[in-house]
Amino acid sequence: MDLTEHINELFSDSLYQEFNRDRFGLKSCKKKLDSYLAYDMKNIYERAKEREKCGEVVNDSCCTLKAIEEQINTL
Repeated sequence: MDLTEHINELFSDSLYQEFNRDRFGLKSCKKKLDSYLAYDMKNIYERAKEREKCGEVVNDSCCTLKAIEEQINTL
């Protein structure tokens, strides 16, 4: 599965779980993920892909595309 699809699935699933919990009081056995964290990771990953596509070099070790991909894979 493509990493973009993976983070989009995580984000949508976190919103769906939050909706079910708030609206119906349903709790799931799935791993809980904060929807705000998923949204932020989704946007950070998309911006990093855009920077890579444009050829912009990031010297910071925390915001490289590889570091972001590893963080998403741990979610």
